[in-house]
Amino acid sequence: MQLKKLSANATLLMCQDVSEKIVLFSYETPVAVSWIGSGALFVTEEKFSQTTSKHINSYTKNFSDIKKVPQSWLEDHA
Repeated sequence: MQLKKLSANATLLMCQDVSEKIVLFSYETPVAVSWIGSGALFVTEEKFSQTTSKHINSYTKNFSDIKKVPQSWLEDHA
């Protein structure tokens, strides 16, 4: 498991164990998750602050398959 700081309040959690997923946190909230090699990104459909929106938009520019999901789904899969 690794943490990668993207900015002052955005962090990636990279789990390379059985789940092999990457979780984007804005502040302390998981807002996006992807599984390594899948190419798909699951992003919260909930509206947060302008800064959180910037964190999400900056991260999602590298993905072509983006799916909006409820925040509760992200919290269950993060």
